[in-house]
Amino acid sequence: MTPHPAPRRPVLSRMLSLRPGEGRKAAWAVAFHFLVLFGYFLIRPVREALGVERGMSELRSLFLGTLVVTLLANPVYGWVVSRWDRRTSLPVVYHVFVSNLLLFAALLHWAPDIIGVATGRTFFVWLSVFNLFSVTMFWTLMADGTGLDQAKRLFPIVAVGGTVGAAAGSAVTSASVEALGHTGLLLASAVCLELAVLACRRLTAVYDEEATTLARAHETGALPDGACCVSCGGDVGGARADGRCPVCAEPAWACLDDLSTSRSERGADEPRTGALEGLRAVLRSPYLVGVAGYILLLTVFATFLYFAQARIVLQVSDDTADRTALFANIELVAQLATLAAQLFLTGRLIRRLGVGWTLTILPAIAAGGFVVLGLGERFGASAAQAYVTIAVVMALYRAGKFAIARPARETLYTVVPRDEKYKAKAFVDTFVYRAGDAATAGADAGLAALVAAFPALFSSVVAAVAVTVTPFAIGWAGLGLWLGAKQARMARAQSGAARAGSPAAGAAAASGGRDDAAPPDGASPTRTPSPTSP
Repeated sequence: MTPHPAPRRPVLSRMLSLRPGEGRKAAWAVAFHFLVLFGYFLIRPVREALGVERGMSELRSLFLGTLVVTLLANPVYGWVVSRWDRRTSLPVVYHVFVSNLLLFAALLHWAPDIIGVATGRTFFVWLSVFNLFSVTMFWTLMADGTGLDQAKRLFPIVAVGGTVGAAAGSAVTSASVEALGHTGLLLASAVCLELAVLACRRLTAVYDEEATTLARAHETGALPDGACCVSCGGDVGGARADGRCPVCAEPAWACLDDLSTSRSERGADEPRTGALEGLRAVLRSPYLVGVAGYILLLTVFATFLYFAQARIVLQVSDDTADRTALFANIELVAQLATLAAQLFLTGRLIRRLGVGWTLTILPAIAAGGFVVLGLGERFGASAAQAYVTIAVVMALYRAGKFAIARPARETLYTVVPRDEKYKAKAFVDTFVYRAGDAATAGADAGLAALVAAFPALFSSVVAAVAVTVTPFAIGWAGLGLWLGAKQARMARAQSGAARAGSPAAGAAAASGGRDDAAPPDGASPTRTPSPTSP
C-alpha cells in the first residue's frame, strides 16, 4: 500500500512538540497547574507579611512549627490517598484547603484584632504545608496518567504554565492588595482552587478516555474510531493495531504505546513512602545520601536568603499591607526571571554542561548573592538600596533553583530503582527540606545573638551569614560535581548491562546506587517542578 501524504500538523503543536490527541491533556494540565500556583501566589505575600508581623524571633519559631505540622500531616495525607483513588482524594483535599481559606478570610474580616498573634501564626504554618501538598498532589497525578515518552514532551510545557500562574498571582497581589485587602486575596485564592478542582476533574476524564481506548484496542485488536496516528496525525480508526498507518506507513501500534494508562486507582504494589522507609532507603545508598546532602545545602542557603529578605522588608516598611506588596514585588521579579530561564536556558545548559556542572550554578549564585548583600551592609547601603539588591539576588537564586538546579537534580533519580526512588524522594522532599528550614532558623538565631554580643566582629547579621555560609558553597558545588559524575557512571553501567542482556541490571536495582551495579530500565521522566518553596 502506498502511503498518502501526511497532513500538516498545526503550528502550535509543532512548536510545543505535541502529538495528535495530546492537546486536551496538555491544556487541562496547564490550566490545573496555572490555577493552583496562581491561587497560592495570590496569598503567599500575605503569609510573608503576617510572618514578620512580630519580628524575626517569631518567624524562626514558625519554621519549626512548619516542620512539626508537616510530619503530622504526612500520615493523614497518606491515609487519604490510600483509602480513595485520586479522582476522589485530590478534590477532597483541595476542598478542605478551600474551606480553610474561607475560615481565615472570615477571621480576617470579623476578628482582625487577633491577626499577628494566633491567626497570623496559624496561617503561616498552614500555607507552608498547603504549598507542599498541593504541588505534590498535582505532580503525582501527572505522573500517574502520563507515560515516559509523553511526559518528556508535556512536563516542560506544564511547568511553564505553573510559572506563568505564579508570576500572575504575584503581579495581581502587588497591584491590588490595597483595594482587595488580605480578605479579598484569600477569597480570590479560594475561587482559583475551586476552578483548579474543575480542571483536575477534566484532566482525569482525559486519563479515563485514554485508558478505555487502550483497553478496547487490546480486546479487539483494532484501533477505535477517531484514533489518530501519533506520527502524522492521519486517521487510523478501525485499522489493525498490529498494522501500519495508511497515511505515513508507521506502525499503528505506536498509537497505543503512546497512550498512558490511567493509574489514578491505587495499586497493590504501590511503594510505601513513610519517613522511616525513606530514611532507610537514603542511608543504604551513598549516592542518595549525596542527593539528600545537596538538597539540605540548597535549603540552608534558601532559608538564610529568606531571612535576609524578611529583615530588609521590616526595615523598609512597618505597614502590613505595604509589606505584602513589597513581598509580592520580589515574587513577581523572581517568577519572571524563572520563566525566562525556563524558556531560554534550562535545556541548553543541561545538554551542554552536563548534570554535574549544571548543579554548580546555584551554589555560585548563592555565594555571589551573599557577598553582594554583605558588601552592601559593609558600605552602608540604604533600606531602599538593600531592597533592590535582595530583589535581584532572590530573582537570580529562585531562577537558578527552579529553572536550572531543579530539573538537573530531578535527573539524579532516573538511575535509582523505582522502589528506592519513591521512598527516598518522599523523605527528601518533606523531612530533609523542612528539617533544613528549621535547622537554619536556629543557626540564624545563633548568628543574631553573636552579632549582638560582638558588634565589632560583624556589622550585621547579613554580613555574619555571608562570611559563615559562603565557604560552604564550595563544598556544595563539589557535591554537585560528584553527583553528576556518579550518575554518569551508573547510567553507563546500566546501559552496558542492558546491551549485554545481563541479569546484572536486576542486581543493580537492589544495590541502591553502588558503583558495581546499575538499576533497571524504567527511569522516571525529568520534570521541571514549579517554584513553590521558600
